[in-house]
Amino acid sequence: MKPGQRVRIKSAPDRVGVLAGEPQVIGGKNRWTVQFPDSSQRFPEKNLEPIDENETIETLLASGKYGEVKNLRSAITHARLTGRLAD
Repeated sequence: MKPGQRVRIKSAPDRVGVLAGEPQVIGGKNRWTVQFPDSSQRFPEKNLEPIDENETIETLLASGKYGEVKNLRSAITHARLTGRLAD
């Protein structure tokens, strides 16, 4: 992982942010600061996964990377409003 990389929080897959700065090493484990639109928070490296820039709704569904039902509903509504989802 490197600063500036987009990541998803494994324990909350609906949260996506950008790695800010270098990791802080605590007890031999890396903790990264993740910058979100409204805040920043530190997470252990094992709770972060890099985001593939080519992800689609279909690949997210197939891999089960939605945190809650409301996030899935929101993504489907967004796709329908932008005309990318057929009935």
